Formats: sequence, C-alpha cells, structure tokens
Amino acid sequence: MQKKKEKLVTEGNAFYEIDLDCLKEKKLQEEKKEEKKEKAKMEK
Repeated sequence: MQKKKEKLVTEGNAFYEIDLDCLKEKKLQEEKKEEKKEKAKMEK
C-alpha cells in the first residue's frame, strides 16, 4: 500500500493540496529554531 503524501483541504470555493513531506520538514525546521532560541536564552 502506498503512503499518502498530499492532503486536500477545501476552504469555501478554494482547494489546496498540501505536501505532507514539505509540511513535516518545515515543522522540524521551526522546532530547531525554537531550540536555538531557548539555548540562547539559557546562556545569557
């Protein structure tokens, strides 16, 4: 069975196709950014 890589979202008359791999990568990048901020706060 093939894993689903996109999610279809509808808002009113608009349709959006979300790339789940891209979304996952973006979330990981944001988490790393937050970790760096927290580390910098602790070092001060």
